[in-house]
Amino acid sequence: RGRPPVLQAEEALRRSLFEVPVLRVLQGHTAGVNALAFSPDGQRVVTAGQDGTARVWDVEAGTPLLTLTGHAGSVNDVAFGSDGSVFLTAGEDGTVRTWDAQTGQERLRFTEHQGPVYAAAFHPDHPRISLAASAGHDGTVLLWDTKTGQRSRKLEAHAGPVRALAYTQNHYRLASAGDDAAVKVWPSQGEESEAVLPAHVNQVWDVAWTR
Repeated sequence: RGRPPVLQAEEALRRSLFEVPVLRVLQGHTAGVNALAFSPDGQRVVTAGQDGTARVWDVEAGTPLLTLTGHAGSVNDVAFGSDGSVFLTAGEDGTVRTWDAQTGQERLRFTEHQGPVYAAAFHPDHPRISLAASAGHDGTVLLWDTKTGQRSRKLEAHAGPVRALAYTQNHYRLASAGDDAAVKVWPSQGEESEAVLPAHVNQVWDVAWTR
């Protein structure tokens, strides 16, 4: 007798999960890679390295396009703007930087965090709305103008480091996740969270919205 159909299906599922071919291997960083982000058109990917560099890659060819060396320490997060012309990096050196995605030229440096920066995100309508959010070891979420570098809001977000940020696609809310085991939801205006989700019992490392 053959194996029961349920076991056959489970085995086929395991094979499909573990036998997915690797399309590209992007090699160049000399230490661990902390984060990555695709450009909106899917043609490029930017990676954040513990070697202090951010690197832009051609996805189809698997080749490096840019290597950016501005941060003094690990690069912890990266994010593309919605039109793909600019991306930002968040660093262990306490800075957030915006870069021209074609030339690799640094456009702006934001330095108001007190300690390492672990997360950063553009407003979904960037660059029409020149706004970004960043968060880190100091427990705050800072919102700032990507044209001037001026801070517009400071959210006393978490009792401990903030590890992740995510905007909703409808622009109205920002979520933050931290070492205090909480996820908080922030409205587009004001400095008080509109929801606290205390479901975890330890650090929360990432957060994402449904589309």
